[in-house]
Amino acid sequence: NRELQQEIELHRKTQLALEQLNHELDTRVQARTQELAQSEERFRRVVTSISDHVYAYTINLTTGDRTIEFLSPNLRDFVMFDTEKINELAYDWRENFVAPEDVEIYDQHTANLLAGRDSQVEYRLRRADGHRLWVRASVRTERLSATEIRCYGVMSNLTARKQLEQETATRQALQEIELLRSEWLGNMSHELRTPLGLIKTAATTLLAKDITIPPPMQQEILERLDQETDRLTDLVDTLLDLSRLEAARLRLNYAQTDVAAMLQELADTVLLQMRLGSLPPFQVTVTTETTPLYATLDRERMKRVVQNLLSNAMKFSPHHSPLTIDARIEDAHLVITVIDCGIGIDAADYEHIFERYYQVKQTGVNSQPGVGLGLPISREIVRAHGGEITVNSQRAGKHRKSGTTFIVRVPTAPTGVESAPF
Repeated sequence: NRELQQEIELHRKTQLALEQLNHELDTRVQARTQELAQSEERFRRVVTSISDHVYAYTINLTTGDRTIEFLSPNLRDFVMFDTEKINELAYDWRENFVAPEDVEIYDQHTANLLAGRDSQVEYRLRRADGHRLWVRASVRTERLSATEIRCYGVMSNLTARKQLEQETATRQALQEIELLRSEWLGNMSHELRTPLGLIKTAATTLLAKDITIPPPMQQEILERLDQETDRLTDLVDTLLDLSRLEAARLRLNYAQTDVAAMLQELADTVLLQMRLGSLPPFQVTVTTETTPLYATLDRERMKRVVQNLLSNAMKFSPHHSPLTIDARIEDAHLVITVIDCGIGIDAADYEHIFERYYQVKQTGVNSQPGVGLGLPISREIVRAHGGEITVNSQRAGKHRKSGTTFIVRVPTAPTGVESAPF
């Protein structure tokens, strides 16, 4: 009886201990559950309060199914998606929310995730209200099994930053344009001042009554006056063409033109200027496949194109070097080529040299300030003719010579144009 009584007492104590332990465990579980609930609530508050949008979903690599496990409420509001159709969001995202022009980079982003690689991408997002926003999606992957990958993502709104970048880029571009225009105004002032100064000096000399000027000298002064007047006329015509191009009011005066005669006339003028000393000496040669060589074009403006190309060649070629102007007909197109043996142009500058006010950042053989409009206006004139102007150049190397070739290609008979009689 004594042993039985002891066992009963031990059983009672054990029962009490178990009840106390269960009570403590219940208390701990309740406390832990409360802590977890509070932690989850804090997490949700943080997720809701931040500007970024958090989401998590699982991809089944076998079936392609995507199960959304978490989606911050502000993401739903951000894209204006119906919360009742939240399970469809993973499937509709690419078709309904990614801008068409960014689908390719988004598909690459998806391919990275399917391969189990972390990925970050920036793209334009289309909201349900039609507005477009720039977003950045940063996603970390976790492989759950051979067939499942879980993705944890954060989406950030980059619209304000992109707008600021665009505004900054625009402001810098405007500053660069203003700087180029300031340089251009300075160069244009120089270009105008030089002939005006020579004209003024020549006129003052001819009007002087206290000196006698021999007839040969008078003839030389008059030729210089005529030459500088032509130079001023060319500058004024360039400015007028620029204003017409900017206002989209350039009108071509088409006429059947003997291109061979036009080019020879230009070469003769250049050679005369060389003899008078206003241009450095070069070996200018004109070649044509036939004489005469006819094409329907604006004679004076096409002549100015070739003159600009020739002037550019002189600036970057050594004295006495050959300059060749060639013209021929190919496939119902007039092709005019200007070739020099100058220092050449870097390939990176091929497109820039046709921009207004742009000047190559290199020292030419006969470098001097210019207005930076010759090549841009030449290209616009050629385009107005329905043609194109291209450049091919190379720098001097160990086994090659330097030189530049400009090629003008325009139709010999523009469609819908009635030419004036030759």
